[in-house]
Amino acid sequence: MKSEKIDRRIQYTKTILRQSLLDLMKEKPIGKITVTDICKLADINRNTFYSHYASPQALLAQMQDELFYKIKSSIDRFINEGTNTTILIRDTCSMFVELGDLGKTLFSEYGDKDFFARVMNLPYDSALEEWYGKEIEINIDKRHLEWLFTFIVNGSSAVVKNWVQTGMKESPSEVATFIEKIATQNIYPDMSTDK
Repeated sequence: MKSEKIDRRIQYTKTILRQSLLDLMKEKPIGKITVTDICKLADINRNTFYSHYASPQALLAQMQDELFYKIKSSIDRFINEGTNTTILIRDTCSMFVELGDLGKTLFSEYGDKDFFARVMNLPYDSALEEWYGKEIEINIDKRHLEWLFTFIVNGSSAVVKNWVQTGMKESPSEVATFIEKIATQNIYPDMSTDK
C-alpha cells in the first residue's frame, strides 16, 4: 500500500513537471528554459527535478520518445493490417487531437522541428513500397516515385502542422481526405513520364 502511494506521488510529480515544461514552451524555446523555470512553475524543488531528469532537454526527449513510439506502434499496426493511407492519416491526426496540449506545444513554433519531421516520416518506407508496387499502373519509375513521395510527405507534414497549430478545427477525417485526394491526383491521372 505504501509503495502504491509513493508511485502515485512520483507519477504526479512527473506529470506536473511535464505540464510545466509544456506551459513554458508556449512562450520560449527549450534552449531558453531552465530547471529553475520549470521548478518555480511546478512548485517543486530542484532536487526533486534532478531525481527524475538530468535537464529540461532530457525531460522533453523522454516525452518525445514516448509519443514517437506510441505513434510508431499505431502506424506499424495499421500498415501490418493493410490499412489504406486515408485511414492511417486520419488515425494519426486523431492521435494529435487526443494529445491535446502536448501535441499543440510539441508542434508549435517553439517545438522541435526535427521531432515533427521524425513523426511525419514514420510511414515513409512502407508507403513507398506500397506505391512502388503499383509502378506499372501509375507509369512512373522508382526514382521519380521517391521524389513524388518526398514531395507529398513534406506537403502533408505542412498541412498537418498547420492544422495542429491553428487549433485542429477540422475533423481528422477531413484532413486525411484532403491529403489523400491531393496525393492521389499527383500519382494516378496523367502521371506518365513519357509525355
